[in-house]
Amino acid sequence: MKRLLILAEGQSEEIFAKNTIANHLRPKYFGVVQVCKLDNGAKGNGGVTSYKKLKDGLLRHIRQNPNAIITTMMDLYGLKDEFPGYAASARMGLKGSERAEYIETAIGDDLSVSAGKNYNFKNFLLHIQPYEYEALLFANPIIATSFIFEETGSTKEKYLKQILDEFGDPELIND
Repeated sequence: MKRLLILAEGQSEEIFAKNTIANHLRPKYFGVVQVCKLDNGAKGNGGVTSYKKLKDGLLRHIRQNPNAIITTMMDLYGLKDEFPGYAASARMGLKGSERAEYIETAIGDDLSVSAGKNYNFKNFLLHIQPYEYEALLFANPIIATSFIFEETGSTKEKYLKQILDEFGDPELIND
């Protein structure tokens, strides 16, 4: 029985992963899907505060769950220069997915070097989203409310549309 562990950056990502991703993946691909918020030292509901805290948390989960497939759900937005590959990717002019992939590789390399041979990285799939997770909710409010809340034409749908209309672009919400 395969086990998937999703380490979510914040409360929004955690709820989405538990209510949507886990329910979709569990019956088809995994016996167990566990979702937890990254212990990143942030006050409040999330956000990656430092690379050291992220790195320590990731290495702890990899060590404690050697047979699980482990992935992350975190945003490129808000990362700092201290993250491996962040400053270099900016100097190279990388944007979006290319930048996220470059940083993922740099972090993976750093984790491998730091951890040594005592860690199993074959089941670790670091994922950095090139956009804020919350932008997905506003890309299409009709689909978001029907998929997440299993309803259409609701007050929630109208509220999401109202927020999107106010900002005009999902990426500008909560900027």
